[in-house]
Amino acid sequence: MADVVARGVRFNVVRLGTDAPRLVLIHGLVMDSHASYYLSIAPALARHGGVLLYDLRGHGRSEQPPTGYTMADMVADLWGILDALELAATPVVLVGNSYGGQIAMRAAGERPGRVRALVLIDPQSGIPDFTQQLGEILAVEPEERDRRAYELFARWLAEHAGARDPAAPGERAEERRSETIDDVMRHRKQRRSPGVRTAVGLARDTTLVADLARESPITDAEVARIRCPVLAVYGERSELRQDEERFRRLLPQLEVAVVPGMGHTVLLEAPNPLRDAIVGWLSRQAS
Repeated sequence: MADVVARGVRFNVVRLGTDAPRLVLIHGLVMDSHASYYLSIAPALARHGGVLLYDLRGHGRSEQPPTGYTMADMVADLWGILDALELAATPVVLVGNSYGGQIAMRAAGERPGRVRALVLIDPQSGIPDFTQQLGEILAVEPEERDRRAYELFARWLAEHAGARDPAAPGERAEERRSETIDDVMRHRKQRRSPGVRTAVGLARDTTLVADLARESPITDAEVARIRCPVLAVYGERSELRQDEERFRRLLPQLEVAVVPGMGHTVLLEAPNPLRDAIVGWLSRQAS
């Protein structure tokens, strides 16, 4: 592991493989970090080319500044890290999971010459219901705001995780939602988990909540600016598959893979089929 300073923020960065990085892996929000890749598909991908992983600002072991959590900041951070590593002239494959998929899409549309291809793992193009609730939370008193914001993050995570269960999905999702929130709030009180402490800090001590509340979903025009090859991998039961038809219409070089029986947590729960889909697609792109 190494630290890279970009845009005045210290980022935790990991490189895997012996070659120069050709794949850059971008994780999701709040209770996520580069470890979700490191413990799943990153080692296998590194056998097919150099891999770069990093923790988003405020996440994992990266510095947690009080401000700068807009989508524009996240994209600028990506370019800043690559520039600091002297990779500005090297077109890369961006691999984005969940919110990281939206970062990857916006980056590819903004600087197409620097992105050779995209791999989107159950990507978010926007979370309007989530951001609307965040906006409502901002109006309450600080102590209550912190509690409600953190519960909202936990509930959203639990709902996505619960979507994967093929047996009585509604019942099971409700059970998981309750278990996850209770567990998360207990850890919040006792400060036992570094991941929970990081998430609490994001909700309490940074502008993340306010910044997310102001974000808009990625538009058709923004998606249409992406001209590189794109692989989108969805969990069969993920609610985010609602974007699949729109992406098929707007992305001329799109290929879609669906992992049976999975919800939004396909990266952690189905790493082998996900790895095979990505490696196979990358091999076809190289041929």
